[in-house]
Amino acid sequence: MKGKTNKIFSIAITAIMLLSVLFAMIPATAATGEGVEESELTPKSLKQDAIIELETINASKKSVQLKIDKSIWFVNKSLGDKLWIDDWHLNSTTMKGAWVFNMEKAAIHKLEVAKKIDPAVGEELEPVISKLREADDMLATTAINDAKNTSVQNPEYQKIVDRHIAKAEQEIEKAHKYQEDKPALAINHFKLAWIHAQIAIKIAEIPELEVTTIEVSPSEVTLNVTETQQFIAVVFDQYNATMSDVTFVWSSSNITVGTVNETGFFTALYPGTTLINEYQWYKWWES
Repeated sequence: MKGKTNKIFSIAITAIMLLSVLFAMIPATAATGEGVEESELTPKSLKQDAIIELETINASKKSVQLKIDKSIWFVNKSLGDKLWIDDWHLNSTTMKGAWVFNMEKAAIHKLEVAKKIDPAVGEELEPVISKLREADDMLATTAINDAKNTSVQNPEYQKIVDRHIAKAEQEIEKAHKYQEDKPALAINHFKLAWIHAQIAIKIAEIPELEVTTIEVSPSEVTLNVTETQQFIAVVFDQYNATMSDVTFVWSSSNITVGTVNETGFFTALYPGTTLINEYQWYKWWES
């Protein structure tokens, strides 16, 4: 009888150990309304969780509840599909993503007013405000990292890109300074950080311009000796756009026939033909 009891006891211990192993294999999830895994928290999911938490709050004062409802409306607006590229990135086309921060700032402002009216409800609102603030911090930080990882196509713009990244980082620091006492103001600085990062990315992606075509007018001219002609050159890049700040070097292949100065002003000196050279493009001029 004693041996049988030991056997049963041993089986029970084995079963408990097996259950422990099984529980250890189950991934831990974050305590959110949607059961989102901690490692999968994104700016978008934080906003969605904030809405869920706000919807569970029932304020006793009507004025407070109205402000909470309005805050939910603003956060929902900030989640509009046209404002987002994915869960981590906002739409930078015409800076549409900036509206996400504007809606967030308005939502937090409503919640801050609700806290002042009813401090008891304020304790429930504080974690929500923290989530909204964290979401915008993540959006701005992601944008800055993207800007830092974007290769600058035109070396002439490197300093401009660096300057906007530096400004973005300064705005992030300001946001962190105000995030506890003035969360709405912090959101505004997160927005400015995001905007500077987007400007840096757009400038970095501007390709270096290349000269593809040079047009000279007039294309051909016949002059008598001592007569003059002003030539004008226009340069086009790879996008067929006119390029400015281009310096031309004009020269005549036969200075006995005629000469041309640094502005493209030609003077015929002797009968014959000369080749006018400007910026490695060549035309034949007859005089």
